[in-house]
Amino acid sequence: MKHSILVLGPLLALGCKDKEVGDGSEQPSVTDTGWFTGETPNCTATVSLTEPAADEGGWFWRDAPRVFVTESDTAGFTAVLTGPTGEIVPTEIVWGTGLDFHVTFDGGLEPDADHVLEVTDCSGTTEVPFHTGTYGMPVTGGASSLSGNTYQLDLVGAEWVQPSGLGPLLVGFFTTPILLGVSFADDDFIDLLGAPGFTDVDGELQQDDSTETWDFPLVSFEQSPFVIAYSDNVVFEFSDVPIPIDDFGFETTFSADGTSLGGTVINGVADTRGLGVLLDDPDPNAICLLAETFGTYCIPCSDALPYCLVMEVRDVDGTLVSGLTLHTVD
Repeated sequence: MKHSILVLGPLLALGCKDKEVGDGSEQPSVTDTGWFTGETPNCTATVSLTEPAADEGGWFWRDAPRVFVTESDTAGFTAVLTGPTGEIVPTEIVWGTGLDFHVTFDGGLEPDADHVLEVTDCSGTTEVPFHTGTYGMPVTGGASSLSGNTYQLDLVGAEWVQPSGLGPLLVGFFTTPILLGVSFADDDFIDLLGAPGFTDVDGELQQDDSTETWDFPLVSFEQSPFVIAYSDNVVFEFSDVPIPIDDFGFETTFSADGTSLGGTVINGVADTRGLGVLLDDPDPNAICLLAETFGTYCIPCSDALPYCLVMEVRDVDGTLVSGLTLHTVD
């Protein structure tokens, strides 16, 4: 033991030698790594933008908030959505194809109310207070008060999501008014009817009786003022060229006073064979070839020929046409 003490003594003395400033002997401390100074090393996936923006008002009650990020990291973000009394709204993060995700929920948010979205990334939490608009409030006169109403759908001012890149072109040819009527409504069911329209010599919108109407089956209205309806086939007109649309889907929300429609979404599979003449090209494949230049490709139509494009139009507004009630034309 005596020899061990003699050997360890110099080593202990050496280990206890004081460092001299500037002699290059300083060793990095754990506090120099950034882990304990409030900084987060390698934090690159962060929130860059949100929709809605902070303190935004009039947010549509069924629209899922959207979050844009600097870098995709499916495990690096969490989101919490709270309602007007602080209750947590059950949500799910659904990533898009780019640097963004939606915070989705079932049904709709409480209309005309304060909400808060909190998104947490590696740098901290972004708090986004916002206020929903009045769409989603009960129809003042009850569901039956909508019976006989007719609305003009504004597809020109809407967002053409699909076919990608062709929206501005199609809008330029959209000259025939599209009308949507309520044939019947009560607390349980609603019956919708669609038709093309025209402007008469007095500047009033009228139903075009020379064209067949497109009917929707009677559907549930238990989610009033919101409704989803489907039709096997409808026909839109682009500069007097009829375009059949199969598997036509339609969803919308009636305003509380029944004078407008909001948040309308239209989708289906459009047969583009007749649209080539609008480009002075009678080739039935003309629109499909044009779509390919935008990275969009045609799919088989109901007759298995590859001339159809998926169509999706969002944020379609609808305005009540006073004094007009649609009727069925076979």
